[in-house]
Amino acid sequence: MTEQVKPHWKIYLWIAVILAAMIFVVLGVNRASHSSDLAIKTVKVEGVSSTYQQQVKQAVQPYLDQGLLTVRLKNMQQALEAFDWVATAELRRVWPNELLIVIRPQDLVAFWNQNGVLNRYAEVFPVGELTTHATLPTLTGAENAQVKVLGMFQQADNLLSPLHLKITKLQWNTDKTWQLSLNNGMNLQLGQHQALVGLRRFVKVYPEVFASHRLQAKNVDLRYPDGMAVRWGKS
Repeated sequence: MTEQVKPHWKIYLWIAVILAAMIFVVLGVNRASHSSDLAIKTVKVEGVSSTYQQQVKQAVQPYLDQGLLTVRLKNMQQALEAFDWVATAELRRVWPNELLIVIRPQDLVAFWNQNGVLNRYAEVFPVGELTTHATLPTLTGAENAQVKVLGMFQQADNLLSPLHLKITKLQWNTDKTWQLSLNNGMNLQLGQHQALVGLRRFVKVYPEVFASHRLQAKNVDLRYPDGMAVRWGKS
């Protein structure tokens, strides 16, 4: 009877070692190639103009050598939100090699005094980063009075909007009276007390008294309790 020879266990061990080595080499090559593919090659910025996009890209540049999977998005977010003109910054990884940055800028409503600009919450920011907002109205008043002045601006703007009139400048004077400059060249003076009452009186008569008049009113003094004084321009 012929004896059956069984393969020695060492043969299986060597086969296993060789297969493991081959797998290790393949995984190593694949990982090296994969890491190269995950390098951040594109930074896309949304929500702001091209001028600000360049500033955003410069701010995140020091972080980009970390790779798409390892880059610290929180650190970049903090760096971007440190800019005065940024309200929020959202960062996303986009496969395979893109970083998407979505910026929500401050909702700016007006210049404040000489060197500031206000958002809709009456927070003051330096004007240096925000020179592109040159069409904003200008509000002036006592230091730290921006909440009161902005509140007056918003109420007056709501009253004037149906007439297609816009405030270009609102000044709160030291005697607590108000002066408004409008986009049609008119200047309005309002009293310290019941300023909005006088403005509503102006709005009520504007279509018949001012809009249809052959002359352009230059100044309207609304500080009188029951009327107004008007200075007309030249014909």
